[in-house]
Amino acid sequence: MNINFKIIIPFVLICLIMSGCAVSKGFESLESYNYFDAKQKFERAEKRKVVPSSYGLSVIYQRNDNPFYNLDSALVKINLAYSNYSNLPDNKKEKYQQYGVDSMSILKQRNLISYLYFNRAIETNSVYAFQEFIVKNKWSPDIGLAVNLRDSLFFFENHEKGGASDYELFMVTYPNSIYYTKADKLYNQAFYKESTAGNTITEYRKYLSDKPNGDYVTEAQNSVFSLSITNKSVTEYSSFITNYPENRNVNRAWVLLYDGYMQNSYSIHDIEQFISDYPNFPFQNRINEELRMANIELYKFKTENKWGFVSKDGTYFIDAKYDFVEDFSEGLAVVTIGGKTGYITKTGDVKVMPKFDDGYSFKNGFAVVEVDELFGLINRSGAFIINPIYDDLGNVNDGLLSFEKDEKIGFFNTSGEVVIIPKYTGVSSFINELAIVEKDGKTGVINTKGIPIIDFLYTEVKMIGTNHFAVKNDTSWGIINLVKEVILPFEYDYIELDNDSVLIIEKNKQFNYWGFSKQEFVSELWFETYSEYKVLAKFNTGFAKVKTNIGYNFIDSTANFVFKNFYTNLGTYNRYISFENENGWGYLNLKGEVIVKPTYTKTNSFSKTGGIVEIDDNKGLVDEQGEIILPIYFEELKLLNDTLVIVKRNNQYGILSNFNDTIVSFDYNFIEPISNSIVKIGSETELMYYCYKRNTWLKKEGE
Repeated sequence: MNINFKIIIPFVLICLIMSGCAVSKGFESLESYNYFDAKQKFERAEKRKVVPSSYGLSVIYQRNDNPFYNLDSALVKINLAYSNYSNLPDNKKEKYQQYGVDSMSILKQRNLISYLYFNRAIETNSVYAFQEFIVKNKWSPDIGLAVNLRDSLFFFENHEKGGASDYELFMVTYPNSIYYTKADKLYNQAFYKESTAGNTITEYRKYLSDKPNGDYVTEAQNSVFSLSITNKSVTEYSSFITNYPENRNVNRAWVLLYDGYMQNSYSIHDIEQFISDYPNFPFQNRINEELRMANIELYKFKTENKWGFVSKDGTYFIDAKYDFVEDFSEGLAVVTIGGKTGYITKTGDVKVMPKFDDGYSFKNGFAVVEVDELFGLINRSGAFIINPIYDDLGNVNDGLLSFEKDEKIGFFNTSGEVVIIPKYTGVSSFINELAIVEKDGKTGVINTKGIPIIDFLYTEVKMIGTNHFAVKNDTSWGIINLVKEVILPFEYDYIELDNDSVLIIEKNKQFNYWGFSKQEFVSELWFETYSEYKVLAKFNTGFAKVKTNIGYNFIDSTANFVFKNFYTNLGTYNRYISFENENGWGYLNLKGEVIVKPTYTKTNSFSKTGGIVEIDDNKGLVDEQGEIILPIYFEELKLLNDTLVIVKRNNQYGILSNFNDTIVSFDYNFIEPISNSIVKIGSETELMYYCYKRNTWLKKEGE
């Protein structure tokens, strides 16, 4: 035994010395890129010098300039070095530093391998590659990105298949994925589509039973409703109400039941019989209100994203239950509920059942409605005068309305008869039994029989009164009459109607006024065109704003200048007129005398109360002496009367009384006057009305 012990100790010492030499030699070979020799030496020393040998081998396997390149092996070796390093005694750690092996170099090598591993996963771009990286490189800072890329690949692989089971597989596999919510939404969509593929009541009922809180409960309930009333009969509506009391369309079914019951006969006896037959009808009070409401004016309001109607005295006649409404026209209002549009009376009763995709207000006893993106015409009872098979319909004027079919336009009469066949590409409504129409790229005028009054020779035509037309040929404008005589030659750039007796004529960036009565230009002087002159240069209370080479002025109907001086700019003609010179904006009286000095960045119209002035986009109010009566720090300002003003501050609107007291708080998105006593007030979720003459809310949240 003693002999063996003496032999073993020298042997071990020799091996340790040799392994130490092998590691040193290995790093020398590695430094000279002798990978074969370095690999051989590291492998021979690895059992006894695990940390430096494994580190050296990881470097060899990590480099792609040798036949041993293998990232998987590099990762295994560096992990081996990493896991064993912390167990080394301090003297070993100090010794291995001579090879460049310490905790920092090991971490750096491991991070490099993880980086290369991640790049390989990106190049491979597969779920497996990213999953492998995630499992084997849990310390990597790229783990989060790898997880998102893996999830993205797996999500879109399943999304291409598009089945409910495919989305469900994704959610089960990766429940914490950022795509989970999207997958869940698509799963619900696919599940609903697959579950109701046959479009039967049985399928929709089963869906509602399986998914009582599902994303498509509304759609399923609507489908149950529509499939339950295929014949739209009183019996079907009644059965639906009985069979599906929790369905969102029950109230609508009651309304349609009442309308169907009254379809063939409408009398007091019929109403009483209906109440007797259906004692549970939820809207009985409305039945007695229809006649009383004929002369009451109603305003639409909005609250919590639903619409209803309120009267001028603040009485709520129709609760806010509709998705959208229009103002009453000819006693009926457009209403939208459940995605369908119909018409109600002022009592809130349904006059025309909500069955259209869209509808427009009644005009001249008729309304245009839309079904499946095609248009038809109904009368007041809701019967189709023109079936919904046309691409577009106009309103009734002069007993005719336009219709479009296959990109051509013609005209119906109110009996639904085609009186002008569709052959035009553009039309106006008939006015004084004449309409402007376009055909083959040219424009002309026809009468109600379709006979051309003005031939199709022009690119544009405008009606001027009842007997004249401003027309444009390929290059220039002129004026002709009904018998096609040229009244004004074709040599002008633009013609705009100012009023019934005056036209604005433009030529070479200058304009003048042409009078009908004398058929001549009003002024010998031509004026310079300016921004929006086609609107601002029209005569207002007998005066028009014009521009010359020395500035702006007003002219009267005989083309005489109003002021001796000319200005950088002018506002509209009024009792006091805004003007601008080199110092800023101020106010003039009608004699051209300065009443408010030009010290502002902008001045606006002057009312009886005062003028709205601006400094750096802030608005206030000054009186005739230029004294400030409302501080200049509001974003917007609009006078209601002598004592009330709508103002905007911090992006919210309110109303001030006597330019000081707040009578409507600054809590609203807009305030708009709709009459001489009522303003419309709105927030994100509400639309209400306020009578400022009586200081009374017509509709306010919480009342």
